[in-house]
This record gives sequence, structure tokens and C-alpha cells, in this order.
Amino acid sequence: KKTRRAMGEQAVALAKAVNYRSAGTVEMLIDSDRNFYFLEMNTRLQVEHPVTEYITGVDLVEHMIRVAAGEKLALSQAAVGVPQGWAIECRIYAEDPYRNFLPATGRLPRYAEPGSVLSAMELVGTPGPHYSVPVDVNLRTDSGIFEGCEISMFYDPLISKLISYGTDRDAAIRKMKDALDAYVIRGVRHNVPFCRAVMEHPRFVSGDVTTKFIPQEWPNGFTGIELTDQQKQHLHAAAIALFLEHEAKAASVSGRQASYVPPLHTDLHVLFDNHNTHVKVLEQSVDVGVRVRLNIESHGVSTGPVEVRRTHTYPQVLQLHMGEAGMREAILQVVSSSAHKYKIIHIGQQFEVCVYTPLQARLAKHMKPPPPSADSNHIISPMPGSVCSVSVAVGDKVVDGQEVVVIEAMKMQNMVRAPKSGIVAALLCKKGDTVAA
Repeated sequence: KKTRRAMGEQAVALAKAVNYRSAGTVEMLIDSDRNFYFLEMNTRLQVEHPVTEYITGVDLVEHMIRVAAGEKLALSQAAVGVPQGWAIECRIYAEDPYRNFLPATGRLPRYAEPGSVLSAMELVGTPGPHYSVPVDVNLRTDSGIFEGCEISMFYDPLISKLISYGTDRDAAIRKMKDALDAYVIRGVRHNVPFCRAVMEHPRFVSGDVTTKFIPQEWPNGFTGIELTDQQKQHLHAAAIALFLEHEAKAASVSGRQASYVPPLHTDLHVLFDNHNTHVKVLEQSVDVGVRVRLNIESHGVSTGPVEVRRTHTYPQVLQLHMGEAGMREAILQVVSSSAHKYKIIHIGQQFEVCVYTPLQARLAKHMKPPPPSADSNHIISPMPGSVCSVSVAVGDKVVDGQEVVVIEAMKMQNMVRAPKSGIVAALLCKKGDTVAA
């Protein structure tokens, strides 16, 4: 409190010294001994202003507009009181965290914000019709996009600001985890996997973070996180539920013989991360498009009752409930599914899981994956931007790793290098051109 009060006094003193009369943000850095140092002042609200609004209950935008209209500030510092609770904001960007956060472009064929998705999930199993859905006041999404719109190269690739609130840090983190897991974004690469990994990181959870947190924890760049055994179990259960649902659909085709009895799959193999896990399905009940109930056993250990639920509004989002009490353990998303192969988002990351019967598992060993494309003779810009310079000409010999083009994007210059040695056959861009990724 003492440090916060001193920082506030210094910020007010700065504003008075320059006779500043509007909303503004003073940024400071704090060292490990809680000494603080002035960094800069922005003559506007910061992107993170919803965090302040949550913990103070003050609508900063409203006060900014009123002051700009000539009104006096309607509250004092004493009226603001002591901040209550904890708020966290994640900036959701169309950036690829696996490629050093290069900006991405594209259209959003599927887009659903977590507030709507989580509200729809709460209504699963409740009697309808539902003409309105409950609103979670502890979750906020500030965005200016919608399903079907395009993230272009001409503007900042910010998709939204996602803010969670809780009575303490742990509650705010739990809320943010659910929100990130339920955020449906298709069509562009985005940084939700990174934000979700941060929420899972022990240092962040404990509050032991500094400005060096990212380079210390991911010195070679972000590569995702390793799933725990429990998280792998959740992924297996979701994939098996999708498999059983697919089999139930296939068995319910019209015109089949009345004597046909669909097979009951009790012996399955789950292929994930180069591991083949033998699973016994002890119990199963399928209500296609709504829920799958099952109890599975692997390595002699039973999961107990598991229920995977869908909503009609957002069928790509799965809720996984476990135990006799039916507590929700995870939120997953289905990106694509076939008879046996499922691409599932779990803890923010996309995984591929295959589910086979014993016979299919034996035959799958002989199904070799297609060879990688041999067409690597084209150099494609890794991000949209403008061409600053072209370092080669037609006929030049280049070696692996040599600079070919420099692309400017998001106020940064990015060097594009040759992926292998060869001779330049054609140049399809020149200095000043605008290129897409």
C-alpha cells in the first residue's frame, strides 16, 4: 500500500507540473526492493485500463469523456478506496507464438468469444427454451471483430482484450484458463497457446514474475508445454468420446436391417505422441451431439465416471466432467475429426489423437505417412508487410541461410533467408511492394 500510494502521488505531481487535464497513464518500473522509477506517460488510457476498472469499480472511460466535455472530476481518490480482488488481462493477437510472434493475417470462418461459449455451456442439460443466457460479470472481452471478418496487414493484429476477475489471484487465473480454453478462433494463428501456457506456469501462478520472465522461461522461443498425465488422460477421454459418437452415428443410418446389432467397442487403442495406449471401455452411453458417458481403464487404473458434453450452439467445444460429483475438469475444442483421427485443442495447444480398434491398430502400423512436399524452391514471406530491400538478383548463387529479402512488419524489419543453397531463378517482388504471408 505504501508503494502504491507513493507511485500515485508521483503520478499526480507529474500531471500537475505540466498542467495536464485529461485521462492519462504514468508507467513505472519497480525493482526487487520495491524502488520505483518513472518510465513514460501516455496521454490516454492504456489498453489494460479494464484491470483498473475491475478492481476499483470505476468506469474510467466515462470519467475521461466527462472531463473532456468540461465537467469536473466527479470523485476523489478517497472515494476510489482500496482496490478489491484481482484482475488479469490477456491481449489476444493474431500472432504466431511458435514463430517468434510473427503477425498473421486471414479471415475468421469461426469466431466465438468465451463469455458466450461459457454461458451456453452452463445451460447444457437445463430445460428450455432459453431466450436469454446468463452473463458472467467476472469475464470481459473487448473486441472489434466478428465471425467472418478479416485480420489484414494494414492494422495492428489485436483480436481482443480478454479480462478476468476474481476475489484473489488464483480465482482470476482459474477464470482466465476457462476463458482461453473456450475461446473459438479459426482461420488465423494466434497467441492463445502462449497465454494459456503462461496461466499454467508455476512462476506466474505464484506471482514470481519480472520483465525477464519470458526470456528466462523460453530462452529458445516458445515451443508449447508438456501435458501432465492427468491432462493426457483428459485428451484420451475426449478422443474416445468422439470415436464412440462417430460409431454411433454410423450405426444409426436409415434403411439398415432390423437384425443388425452395432458392435460395442470395449477394447481400443489410443495413439498420441508416438505412444500406443491400450484402453478398456468399461461403460459407455452415447447421446449423439449432446453427451457421451463412459468409464475407461488404462494400465489397470480406471478414470471413474466421465461425461463429455457438447452444446448445440458451439458443438466444437467439449466439456469434460469426471467423478461421481460430475465436476468439470477440462474444456477442449475439436478442430477436425474423421473416423479415427481427431485434432483437439487442449490447454491452448492443438494435438492429433488417433483411436483404433485392435484390428485397426495392427493395420495402422503398415500405413506410412505421406512424404513431405519436395517443392521447397519457393521462398514465401513469413509475415505480411512491405519489402524494404531485395539482396539478390536473378542468376545469383545463394547459400543456405543467406539473406534474400528484408520485410518490414509492425515497425520491425525481418530478414528472410534462403532455406537452402541454389540459384535464383526468378524474383516476384521488388523494394516497396506490399506482400502477404
